[in-house]
Amino acid sequence: MFDLQSILQEEYKKKKASTALQSLLEMIEDVLEIDLKEESAPTVPVDDFAAQEMIMRMIPDIAVSEIGWSDVRTSEEGEPVSGPQRQLLIQFLNNVDGSNFEERIKSISSFYSSGATQFTTEASDRGELIAKTISYLVFYKTLTKVITNFNASSAGFSFESFLAALVDGEQIKANSGTIADYIDKATGTDIPVSLKLYREGQLEVGGSYSDLVNDLIDPQWPGFGNAMRYVVCTKALSGKELKQEGTIKFWQFDFTLDNVLAILVNSKATSKECIRLPRAVVSALQGGQRSGIDNVLGLPEKELFPPAGELEVEFTTALGNQISAIAQANPSSWLNRFSAPAREDLLSDLQWSQDGSDPLFSPIVIKVKDDETGETQTIDKGVIRGRSGMVSKAVKDWLEKKYYAIESEMALQQLFQVSDDNGFTPKQRAAMVKEFRTQLDKAIRNANAEIVDKYKPMQKKSERNRMLDDYLEQGEFLSPAESAKMYSQLGAAQKKIALRNSLGYLRTLHFSLNQKQATNESAPSIQSKQVVDPKNPKKLVAVKGGAGAQYLGEIHVGTKHVSQIINQVRDILNAQVFEIFESLRTLSESLNSYFAGGLKNDTQAGHAVSNAENIVSKTEDVREK
Repeated sequence: MFDLQSILQEEYKKKKASTALQSLLEMIEDVLEIDLKEESAPTVPVDDFAAQEMIMRMIPDIAVSEIGWSDVRTSEEGEPVSGPQRQLLIQFLNNVDGSNFEERIKSISSFYSSGATQFTTEASDRGELIAKTISYLVFYKTLTKVITNFNASSAGFSFESFLAALVDGEQIKANSGTIADYIDKATGTDIPVSLKLYREGQLEVGGSYSDLVNDLIDPQWPGFGNAMRYVVCTKALSGKELKQEGTIKFWQFDFTLDNVLAILVNSKATSKECIRLPRAVVSALQGGQRSGIDNVLGLPEKELFPPAGELEVEFTTALGNQISAIAQANPSSWLNRFSAPAREDLLSDLQWSQDGSDPLFSPIVIKVKDDETGETQTIDKGVIRGRSGMVSKAVKDWLEKKYYAIESEMALQQLFQVSDDNGFTPKQRAAMVKEFRTQLDKAIRNANAEIVDKYKPMQKKSERNRMLDDYLEQGEFLSPAESAKMYSQLGAAQKKIALRNSLGYLRTLHFSLNQKQATNESAPSIQSKQVVDPKNPKKLVAVKGGAGAQYLGEIHVGTKHVSQIINQVRDILNAQVFEIFESLRTLSESLNSYFAGGLKNDTQAGHAVSNAENIVSKTEDVREK
């Protein structure tokens, strides 16, 4: 048997790095004395899919599914601790140029066309140049995996994780009392960001107007002021599954306490309704009144919907009752072996109240008709715990993944007491687990349905809504345009009071900006401006205010595009470096197989040894040149 341990210790005894990235960069630093101009760079083939896949494998790989909340521990200061894959990604992305999000996106966008020439003059040595080049390639490869390897919901969650890592930030847990998805920490100031990713031409920037108002009047991250940043992205992709390729465009704009009505007054008619202010409230504020106007209209209190965390407690109880009922009705069912530890294990992985389980639910989609234009607006409110149903196919697929190894995995067999020692054969386990997954799917969806039925909105209008209808009919609310004008004349404290009394806040309405409105670079304005018509210089046209959106750039995704980028940097990533990458990858795979096989497969050990020796040999080759 090969003495694998002694060989690896000998070859790497000088390597003290704690992560794969640090080890990789230490080996590549041996190339520092090579003159780039003297290298004879190979041409990387990009025309056939197999060659592209080979190149993609050479770039360090990040497990996308583990870059979100992969480690739930917290530090002594109470801060979340990133998991190893997220830490690795952050180390790569720390090499991306730019002191803020917009600079980093522009730098990455520029890299596609200019390659490493954009930082060759800034790099202090070849080691830094290689580190930067690899980091940009990791960005492109990981983004490609995020966009092409997952369904829309999962991709959105991973995209949040990915952008949060790019800005040294962190995702925000669901039901945290904010519309923000992650925190941008690149500048040293915590910036809350709400992220939107839609297909080109279908962008909708919207959500709960009440939640937006709460973020503006009582921000959780006051260092950014009374504001909420929106990063909006459109994707234009072609192809299917892993062969998808295309572009993602990036914009950003800020809702602030001062400009929120100036932006929404130019949104769709149904969205404008949100900003209408009661005449009585405006008169009181203009008269200098500050107190006693929290509820001038005398409306009954809102009916509060429980947060997802509280609903999960009810779901857990309902699931337990469902499992007991099915087990009692079916004495031979495997659910009779569903012990307390097994239930805890299921609930821990299911994470019913967390965003990670969103793919198991149906999103809430509502349609609102615009009375002015007759246009029907579709508003995707996303997954809402307590209102969204669970999809049987998605739940069954999830259960199959979770319990697929029950026929062979000892830990699962012991959890249910169905091992060979308990008198169960593999054939019996296979038959039982199929029925078990079907019954558990039913139990999970029925438990969720119980919660949805319990909190289903009342069919009849509440007294609060009836009163608001009367006020609207009597003309007690200003028009959107009048409201925006009056709002602009108020001070900061008065604006907070006005927002709490706006129609959208009182009625929990939704705001919405389409793609043209959300990406409009014109400054927010409550009045239209007269400008010369570019098509007819003798004619003036009215131009509405925009969102003040800033276009950040376009990033290409897809295996083919990553391969084209590699061609841009082939002078830096020469043949020896490529071979080191490939040997590192094979070394890792061989070691995993060797140890997983109980140290019995000499062939895998031999592969590991050969690749370890090849890494050393190639490193010495490039050092000597």
